[in-house]
Amino acid sequence: MKRRIKKKFLWLDVWNIEEQEAWFSDMASQGWKLISTDGWYAKFEKCEPEKVNYRCDVFKLKDGGGNNPIELYKEAGWEYVASRRLVHIFRTNEDANIVEIHTDPNEQAETLSILKKNITRMGMAVVFLSMLIILITLATIRIDPVGNYLNNKFMEVIVVMLASMYISISMITGIIHMSKLMRKLKSGSLFEHRIEYKRKINKNRIMGIVVNSITLLWVISNFGMLIGIITKDRFPSIPEKDIPVIRMSDIMDETTYIKKVDPYKNKGDRLNYYIVNSSLLVPKQHELNESVEVTGVMWEDKSGIYSPSIYSYAYETRGEWVAKGLAKELLKKYDYYAEEGYRYVQDSEFDDLWIGKEEVRCTFIGRKRENVYRVVYYGIEPVEKIIELVLDKVENQ
Repeated sequence: MKRRIKKKFLWLDVWNIEEQEAWFSDMASQGWKLISTDGWYAKFEKCEPEKVNYRCDVFKLKDGGGNNPIELYKEAGWEYVASRRLVHIFRTNEDANIVEIHTDPNEQAETLSILKKNITRMGMAVVFLSMLIILITLATIRIDPVGNYLNNKFMEVIVVMLASMYISISMITGIIHMSKLMRKLKSGSLFEHRIEYKRKINKNRIMGIVVNSITLLWVISNFGMLIGIITKDRFPSIPEKDIPVIRMSDIMDETTYIKKVDPYKNKGDRLNYYIVNSSLLVPKQHELNESVEVTGVMWEDKSGIYSPSIYSYAYETRGEWVAKGLAKELLKKYDYYAEEGYRYVQDSEFDDLWIGKEEVRCTFIGRKRENVYRVVYYGIEPVEKIIELVLDKVENQ
């Protein structure tokens, strides 16, 4: 007859001594006998329902022979089942006339001190490393603040912080729990072998599922983004239809110019493209890059054929507070486009407007309610005209 095996996740931590004993005994009463454990799972074999006492003891296995506790317990009638690091699990039938593993609370407290020292040492190391990871993550997020808005960079911080805090809190909880167990033993009370354990399992399960689900969603999101980057066209062609950003045909008659040729066009037309993206904070992102040449017209300094170009961006955010933050971060990130700095314009149809102007390059960043616009234009048209064209585009949307 084929053995029926069931694996159940170990939602009880290694320091939940009483709860583990109660859970294993309860599983036996339901017809499932514990046969092994690993780092994450307990494995049970189907059997006849029986009343079984499970006991957990804490000790270090000695190298070589001589006074091996497991062998001593076997000789005393206890069946060795499995181990979880320093915690070793034994069982015997409830009606068997076998002496308890521990009858002296003080003696058991001494054995628990081994586990407490181990958990304390690991806990302090985990808390220190978690704090270090959180501080480093918080520092790295300031490297590209714009990425928090446009590329969900902040999600990495949230996931790392949640995972680190979860592990740290779990280890601190273990240290506190071990202290309570030792106080209980030193007061003269032995363990409760049939303690209520389901609430502890449910609590750990909920916390674990929440943290793991967030981490999994983040991993899937990053994987999907990576696949999208690899598979999609990096420089899509500019469509003929109307788009939410200004383009060269909004500035000048398109019959007067031709597209500038990208010398590396085999890798995509990096001089003329239109990209649409999305993120949690900025669900609609539009980016246009367009470079043209006007045949028969020279730059004013006679340096070559007049070839204006434009970088045009439009961002629709989740709300005004997001738009305000994004605008300020864009100012910081792209301040090099305005060598003399951006000038804030008090009276404007935009809610906020910053302008940077040079000889043949003008740039501005404007916010209108929850929308943010950024334009960098190389050409002879004045910045005021470019701003007016953007406002027309906003009003017609």
